[in-house]
Formats: sequence, structure tokens, C-alpha cells
Amino acid sequence: MDQVYKKLDTLLLNKTFHLVLSYSLLLLLPLILPTPQLLLGILVNFLLIATATQFETKKIIPATFIPSISSYTYGLLFGSASTFLLYLIPVIGISNILYISVYKTIKRKYLNILTASLLKSLFLFSITYFLVKLEILPSIFLIPMGIIQFFTALTGGLLADTLLFRNIR
Repeated sequence: MDQVYKKLDTLLLNKTFHLVLSYSLLLLLPLILPTPQLLLGILVNFLLIATATQFETKKIIPATFIPSISSYTYGLLFGSASTFLLYLIPVIGISNILYISVYKTIKRKYLNILTASLLKSLFLFSITYFLVKLEILPSIFLIPMGIIQFFTALTGGLLADTLLFRNIR
């Protein structure tokens, strides 16, 4: 039995296992829990910050695009797909990269999450607003890509920072 616990400990401390687990959760969450959007957004942002604290940004860049691609795939499978989301997948991925990069750059606790959340939501809202003005996207996307993104990024980031890392720093 001791060997089983030893192997389990080794697995749980393995960085590759953590990375695969993070990628898997970011892929599966939108499929398992497509709604409510607020809960899904909070969980995704929680995972992004949790993963960003363990790995270099370049290792997790693909993970920043996975939830949007997964959400779009869910929509294709179950008939609620919006072709408009295709325009936003790269924008959402880039905003997630911005989110984790700002979080990792600013070393002051809470200011890092606040600033990262604000910049992520402003970036998303600005691009979405531009696409709405060009009549590429309907205006219904403005609220989800603005204040809701700020709320979910802030909440998910604060939860990750507070719950997972309070003893580390």
C-alpha cells in the first residue's frame, strides 16, 4: 500500500501531469458546463491563473484558446453554434494571454488580478465594439465581452490567488 501512495504522490507532484490536467479541464469544462456563462467564465479564469503560476507563459499559450474552441464545438454538436463566435476565438485567446501575462508581471497581490482583469475586459470589449461598428457582430456581444468578462476574470483570479496560493507567497 505504501508503494501505491508513493506512486500517487509522484504523479501528483509531476509538472507534466499538472499541465495535461489543466489543458484537459480547459477543454472539457465548456462541454460539461456550457451554462451558466458566469460560472464557466469564473472556472476558466481560475484555471488560467492556477496554470499560469506553475508554468512559463509560452507553455500555456495554447491553453488560452482551448475554452473558446471547445465552446464553439459544443455549439456545433448541440445546435446552438453561432458563427459569430468564430470571429471572437482569436480575440478571446489573445485576451487570455494578456490576462496571464499582466498577472505574472505585476507582483503586487490583488493589484495584479485587478489590472489583468481590467485590461482583458477592455481589450475584449474594444475589439468587439469595433466589430459591432463594422456590422460584423451583433450588438448582443457587447455585454458578454465587457462587464461580464471583467467580473469572471476578477472573480476567478481572486479565487485562484486566494485559495490556492495564500500559503505560497
